[in-house]
Amino acid sequence: MKALAYARFSSDNQREESITAQIRAILEYAQQFPA
Repeated sequence: MKALAYARFSSDNQREESITAQIRAILEYAQQFPA
């Protein structure tokens, strides 16, 4: 199975760590559905 993750900044007020948190959440979600 292939998947695409999309994480982004929505404004200059967000910290770069928010991208890491978004990717972590996406990976945790995807692991619930093993291929």
